[in-house]
Amino acid sequence: MDHSLIMNVDPRTKRFSIQRELLDLPVPRLNDKHYVGQPPKVEITITNLNDNVNRTFLEGLLSKYGRVEECCIFYHPKTKKHLGTAKVTFFEARAARLCKEKLDQQSIMGNIVTVIEDAFGKEVEKIVDALVNPPATVPHTPSLPQSKLCPAAYPPICSSRFSATRTSRHKQLTS
Repeated sequence: MDHSLIMNVDPRTKRFSIQRELLDLPVPRLNDKHYVGQPPKVEITITNLNDNVNRTFLEGLLSKYGRVEECCIFYHPKTKKHLGTAKVTFFEARAARLCKEKLDQQSIMGNIVTVIEDAFGKEVEKIVDALVNPPATVPHTPSLPQSKLCPAAYPPICSSRFSATRTSRHKQLTS
């Protein structure tokens, strides 16, 4: 008989020390109409943009101020025409403030743009609504007094002269 050395080994799996990983879970940004408190100033509105400015160009231009979360250029819903207005949301308020300071009243593709800090996009809604649904214009006819309509060279009698002539002819025909 062979009396070799037999080693007893635990058949269960070996448990290593667990190294906890840092989890990168997305945290939702709850900035909606039900938000309570002062909103973070991370949204800006850009108006008077050139028709040739598209989303890619605008994101590239604004990325030097900070990370852009959302960039939306508005188009007319029926005609699909560029309205020259964009809404941009940054991840940080510092980036939005820096963008406003640097780009407000500056030229982008030949147009002087206006940049507004716009919490919850209230201003951009007003601007786009005004562009899509312009107020109905009623033609205005000025109501001037008779003295303004008939200058001194043409006395106010000019209109009554024709009625007097017609009346005298009517009297001649009837007699």
